[in-house]
Amino acid sequence: MATDEVARIRGYLTEERRAALLYRRLADQVEGEERAILTRLADDEEAHAEHWERVLDRLGATAPTGGIRLRASARIAVSLGRRVGLVGAMPALERHEGREITTYLDEPHATDEMVADERDHTAMVRSLAPTWRTEVAGTLRAGIFGISDGIVSNLALVIGVFGAGASRQAVTTAGIAGLVAGALSMGVGEYVSVASQREVLQAGDHDHGDANPVRAAVASFLTFAFGALVPLLPFLVGGGTAAAVVALVATGSLLYGVGAALSLLTMRSGVRSGLRQLLLGWGAAGATYLVGLLIGGGTPV
Repeated sequence: MATDEVARIRGYLTEERRAALLYRRLADQVEGEERAILTRLADDEEAHAEHWERVLDRLGATAPTGGIRLRASARIAVSLGRRVGLVGAMPALERHEGREITTYLDEPHATDEMVADERDHTAMVRSLAPTWRTEVAGTLRAGIFGISDGIVSNLALVIGVFGAGASRQAVTTAGIAGLVAGALSMGVGEYVSVASQREVLQAGDHDHGDANPVRAAVASFLTFAFGALVPLLPFLVGGGTAAAVVALVATGSLLYGVGAALSLLTMRSGVRSGLRQLLLGWGAAGATYLVGLLIGGGTPV
């Protein structure tokens, strides 16, 4: 009996039990067709769990005992489902089903019927909130890109000026100017983009939905301004290398969070997405710091 094989099968069994529990918890919160779909999903996951129990029995191994606890992400999904509806649980459900399809395709102990079930589950999960990705994508796009642009552009600006050996007053002046100019640019750009889109749709006699250029402009202005304020704050209350280090740490944390939030849409690893965003932001700051050193030719103060 291969120890790694048994451990792998026990892992499948535990995940199927967790999935069934998650679906049961969510089913208790809804009624009608949604409840029926979630109950069907839970029944299928429990059937898959029984399959893995039989596989372990054939291998001469025992199934794990004890209560099943949901992972932190699943508990968050249940909580969000209770507060904002199934839309809040969709990222966790889609991640689970996508992971199972990929895993079972290469698993010799998985049956063709189980693989087909998981494909059906993906479609069933998406039917629970068919418009969630479109709705959430629009909101996240405006918020994430506004904050990300504000952080990266103003971090690069203040670190570049700092690298040139400029005084604290010069750094803060540049940072404030970058915040205001960038936020205005974002607001104007978003207004023109949304207004133009509305006009094109109206000219073609198409429904333009609820697109509001003023609301979009205000949202872009505020999110950019918030992002741009983060790298500026340390220089407003302090100065020198300490302020630069604090700015990098603060923006790094926020950039990582922004990248992780993107994983809700891309279905990729939140850790990988967060690290990518962090490295890109710090990379931009590093580039402008070097430019500042070359142009300024002095030691930052």
